[in-house]
Order: sequence, then C-alpha cells, then structure tokens
Amino acid sequence: MILRINGTLEIAHSLPKYEGKCKKLHGHRIEYLVSFEGDIQEDGMVEDFKELDNIIQIVANRFDHTYLNDFIENPTLELFATSFLNDLNQEYERVKRDRKRGRFVKLEMWETSKYGVVVSDE
Repeated sequence: MILRINGTLEIAHSLPKYEGKCKKLHGHRIEYLVSFEGDIQEDGMVEDFKELDNIIQIVANRFDHTYLNDFIENPTLELFATSFLNDLNQEYERVKRDRKRGRFVKLEMWETSKYGVVVSDE
C-alpha cells in the first residue's frame, strides 16, 4: 500500500551550468508529493501519517527558505528531488530504527505549476 503526503517549501537557487535566465539567482515555491510504501500492520495502518509528516518536515526544514547552492553545486530540480528523497529515507532510518514499516519510494516535485519531476526509488 502507498501513503501520500504533500507539502511546500520556498527556495532560492541559481544554475551555474545553465545558459539562460535561470543561471541568475531566483526563487521558487516548491510543491511536493511524497509516497511511502509498506504493508498494513496489525494496528490497521501502514505507518502513522503524523510520524511520516514529522520526518518529512525535518528534511523540508533543512531546505526551506535557503539558497540551494549551499547544499548542491548545480541545484537543478532533478538533483534536488533526488537528494530530498534520499534524505527522507535516511531520516526515516534514523528515527524509526528497528520499528520500520516501509520506506519512501517516490517524490513528485514541482518548481512551477507547469514544470516538475518524479523521482522513484521503487
């Protein structure tokens, strides 16, 4: 079964390897949709939505209202989404340790209403 949680964050970045307007400093309101996969447990849940949302917020808060170039050399949406999904799974491992019920398997992320990416770890 797949659980889904969405959210937003504000970022600024510049794309030094891009020829065009986006080479300059600019910002985005990033919208994302995270997918978590696992089996239904004895308590009738795959995982507690609140616990998953807390983990997502830990990762999102690292990047919210920051300059992405401080974290990723060439912070394209593709590279940022890949990093975000990896960070979600690392944080889940750290928080849940021996109580894991699944993993984050997909992240859909949009930098505008028109342009977005999907990163999958399925």
